[in-house]
Amino acid sequence: MLAEYFTKVILKWNNFPFLLKIILLLIVFKRNILSKKYWNFKNYENIEKNIKYNINKEAFDFSKRKNWISLFARLKNSADLLEIAIESHIDFYDEIILVDNNSIDNTREICKKMRYKYPDKIKYYEYNEEVVTYWAPNRNKIPENSVHSMVYYYNWTLSKTTYKYVAKLDDDIVVMDKKLIKEKTNYIRKNWINYLQIIPQINVHISKWKLVTPLKWPTSNILPLIAWIYCDHWIFPISENTYFIKWPQVESFIFPFRYRISNLGFFHLKWLKKKLWAFNQKWEVARIIMDINDNSTYIPLPEEYKTQLAKWVDIKGYQ
Repeated sequence: MLAEYFTKVILKWNNFPFLLKIILLLIVFKRNILSKKYWNFKNYENIEKNIKYNINKEAFDFSKRKNWISLFARLKNSADLLEIAIESHIDFYDEIILVDNNSIDNTREICKKMRYKYPDKIKYYEYNEEVVTYWAPNRNKIPENSVHSMVYYYNWTLSKTTYKYVAKLDDDIVVMDKKLIKEKTNYIRKNWINYLQIIPQINVHISKWKLVTPLKWPTSNILPLIAWIYCDHWIFPISENTYFIKWPQVESFIFPFRYRISNLGFFHLKWLKKKLWAFNQKWEVARIIMDINDNSTYIPLPEEYKTQLAKWVDIKGYQ
């Protein structure tokens, strides 16, 4: 009971630890500095000279876009949770861009099904080049402007959006607080903003048939509480300074402006996938992820979150 109460208190943004706020501020500061270093987006054409995958030069021009909000998703073997992820977001955004990269499950069928169901909102594309994934031995040897680069694939997907404001959809994120998401998206439609709107998610895991949230990951010794949340959902104004760059292990998004962060708005369900997220990576990554899962410290997921989660996924049989 004490742990559950502590969870409810700490997960409210206004009560987040001061140190956590400082760390998020430093992350934003770093990305602003990187934005100044890299400046305008330059990789409109790929070195393979594959015209099909060149990026439209007007794609990052805010003034050339229509008002409202786009949502974009980069997909790879995403069938487990993709449909409920789309359904949970469909009412809050004005278009959803789905881009699949050589899935071998039924991701493409789900994309086509959802496009047929929501023809006025969903657009579907296929990126059929082989993309070098995270932690691959030759990843850092692939230039950013190669069609085989993860960062080029991400930017190509981003370029397919058509509205002034853009948000990123992962295939394992579902809406937790509909009122909050509606409030934030409606505000952005009505007001010109020049900041990154961050909407945190809570990580949901299963441990010994119990729904839990991580208090500590083995890789998070300095700040254990960072494991509780996952600040990877943003809404931002498109520009030549908002794009993905290559970073040591993963692709990093950079932006040249301030940020605002709301209360929790989403569930992050990566750990509820049948094969985790590593299905679209390599076995070495799968091993690392499973090791983190097995050696983390958890606390029970609060009952109020279980009730909200049950609207999207079947949690019968879990405590």
